[in-house]
Amino acid sequence: MKNKQHIYDYLAQVYFNKKEKEEKNNFLRYLLTINIAVFIGIFVFLLISKPTKGVIPKAKSLTLTWITRPIKFKYDLRYPKPQIAILNLNLSKVDLREYDTLKVALRGSESEGFSKIIGIELKNSKRESDTVYVSDIENKWKVFEIPLKDFKYISDFSDISQISFKLEAWNAENKKGLIYIDKIEFLKKGADHEDSHS
Repeated sequence: MKNKQHIYDYLAQVYFNKKEKEEKNNFLRYLLTINIAVFIGIFVFLLISKPTKGVIPKAKSLTLTWITRPIKFKYDLRYPKPQIAILNLNLSKVDLREYDTLKVALRGSESEGFSKIIGIELKNSKRESDTVYVSDIENKWKVFEIPLKDFKYISDFSDISQISFKLEAWNAENKKGLIYIDKIEFLKKGADHEDSHS
């Protein structure tokens, strides 16, 4: 009878040890599931909150960060060459609903000549586009500010995909030349505007 009691005690001990081990394994699985869920949550948050490639929003403006030096827009509109020259810059669907002004610095090349007029076009993913012309480009840096409301044929500024600079033979005083483009920014509504280029 005593031996039988020992057997029962042994079997009970084995059972409880096994159960305790299973509970411990279940707890470890639970912790692992929680850690994986937290990791996925952090990853998704970072993915969603990542700014548009090549564009960094600052307190008062949104800047094209990949333009590290002035862009050279060299053109030749002399017949029989094409009567329009276009420089396209992709923006990867930038949301401009909180911005009201496009700011850009332009300078003509004194040695190669330049047009005093240039067209600036915005385009969205819906293929809506409009062009605004700026004039009085000089052979020294000059900052131009264009209200976004002047792009009248664009109804949706939530996904601007491209900005283009256009030179056309019909309004270019010099049919061949070079224009430098720099400091392309979109200014937030109500932000103080600075006219200097450095």
